[in-house]
Amino acid sequence: MQHAVDTITAGTPVLHAIDQWSGHCQRFAPGTRQNYQAVLARLLDYCQPASIADLTTGQIGAYVNSRLAGRKPQSLNKDINAIRSFFRWLNETYDLPNAAAKLRKMPICDEESRFLTEEEYRKVLSFAAGRDLALVKFLANTGLRISEMIALTPASLQGKWLTVNGKGRKRRFVPLNTTALETVQIAIQFSKSRHCFYQICQHLAKRAGCLPFGPHSLRHYFATRCLSHGVDIHLLSKILGHSSVAVTERYYHFSPEHLAGLTDCLD
Repeated sequence: MQHAVDTITAGTPVLHAIDQWSGHCQRFAPGTRQNYQAVLARLLDYCQPASIADLTTGQIGAYVNSRLAGRKPQSLNKDINAIRSFFRWLNETYDLPNAAAKLRKMPICDEESRFLTEEEYRKVLSFAAGRDLALVKFLANTGLRISEMIALTPASLQGKWLTVNGKGRKRRFVPLNTTALETVQIAIQFSKSRHCFYQICQHLAKRAGCLPFGPHSLRHYFATRCLSHGVDIHLLSKILGHSSVAVTERYYHFSPEHLAGLTDCLD
């Protein structure tokens, strides 16, 4: 339910502001909303502010630094996303100073940001079996986020299409090729956590003798293969549920075979 909106000023108690913000958060996916609210609760516990004005840029930076130890960049970036969302909302809705304006995400340089080459993918398939094999094939042929796959239900399947509720509750349709159709029922039945599938990826990477990869790497692989096979980037952006084509472009990884023959037209 949408909360009644009251005027918020720099002197407004932070808990009241967060309560108003929670109404704004209804547009986010349930998992994102719960994470955002948990992050704000930790921020308040760390800073102990009485009002909005007490949450300064320096205190926010100190909180983020306190969360650095033992955490992966993508995990810390979830905290940063929540904090930036809250202060951006305060700024845009009530014209209050954005104390998180200078807060930047951590660079990601691990297995989640990389993509699988065709050789690595084939090698991983050769060491996978049963459910694990089906799930790897499914994600590599649909480009779904692991959270989206876990949220699938029998009602999500409509013939050769999936109805997917992605980030920001954006509903989209994802076409299913033959491989995806053969594995979709196993994907729908997968009710484990994303951490469980992450462990599956780690196990397969170790067996295949390739660098570690995460479930999002299969989404990268899907996007890269589609682009290299001539799929229109604007249509692919819709399939992936991206907010803009610029996001999709980040998934394009060139390799020598992608460039072969491109200049033959000049001969």
